[in-house]
Amino acid sequence: MVYVYGEDCVSGKSVRKWSARFRACRESLFDDPRPGQATHVITANPLIDTVDDLVRSDRCVTLRMLVVKVDVSVGTVCTIVYDRLRYRKVCAHWVPKQLADQHKELRMHFNICFGIMKIQLSWSGSSEVIKAGAITTSQRQRGTACRGSIRSHLP
Repeated sequence: MVYVYGEDCVSGKSVRKWSARFRACRESLFDDPRPGQATHVITANPLIDTVDDLVRSDRCVTLRMLVVKVDVSVGTVCTIVYDRLRYRKVCAHWVPKQLADQHKELRMHFNICFGIMKIQLSWSGSSEVIKAGAITTSQRQRGTACRGSIRSHLP
């Protein structure tokens, strides 16, 4: 088998073990659950909802307390709290992150629309502004001009 499939092929011992299992009427292709293997899955909505309820009921709860209450590993609780629920610790309290992805997209959409409106207004209204005599300059130029004119009028 190594000659045909290379170094990454399954060993002959594993092939014999699998064939014996399938001859014994095994139908599943997946491994049997091992003792100590996690029974909960991170993506299970009841687990995520349980952690969310615990955090909302007590904002000062720690990760270790959540691990004890939910009976899953620390890594699983961290993944749920930080990645799925998007909480972060601020002054020992769990706080949801302010902007979700759809809020960021909405903000970008408004910025683009506002920028287009601002450009249109500045070009269409520039002739009226110039006619009205309200031409603006930078603050440095205005301040210099004012100081110079005041000094020249002082006795």
